[in-house]
Amino acid sequence: MVTTRLISSGDPYFCLLPRCEALRTCRSGFPIATVMSGTFCVGIVLGTQGGILPQFKPLYCMGLGGPVGNGDQWFPWIHIDDITGIFLHALEDQSIEGVLNGVAPEKKTNKQFSDALAAELRRPAFFRVPAFALNFLYGSVRASMILEGQNVFPKRVIECGYNFKYPTLPAALRELV
Repeated sequence: MVTTRLISSGDPYFCLLPRCEALRTCRSGFPIATVMSGTFCVGIVLGTQGGILPQFKPLYCMGLGGPVGNGDQWFPWIHIDDITGIFLHALEDQSIEGVLNGVAPEKKTNKQFSDALAAELRRPAFFRVPAFALNFLYGSVRASMILEGQNVFPKRVIECGYNFKYPTLPAALRELV
């Protein structure tokens, strides 16, 4: 089942920036506060300064990488430049409201992500990472994003006119690793 909305179950890492307050500059140059009525539901952000890549990359480089858990769970990912672009797009277009899914349009499972990262690093990916290891590294709340996954599509983001810079996982990983 594909959902067009991330289900948060109260998890602050799934839905971020509810009722985001944005600053907009008025004509006189003084910032005035405006309220953007919207919620950003953010998937697993891929970047070089944070998220899972800096922690996973060393394991993969040593040949110890692989899928997490059974690997069949969905992996709703997004490149850091695209989530930043979505935030800016929503701030610039004040007519955008409601829930925006901050995930890439290309859907992948955890195993597919693992295989793509290994291929980009030219390393094997056959070690399975047990759930307890992820819980230890990230804590149970953040680990659940990877262990449970959700099949999410950024329908509203696309309808609002945002053009993804990195719509595919190989392109995103190529730029990041």
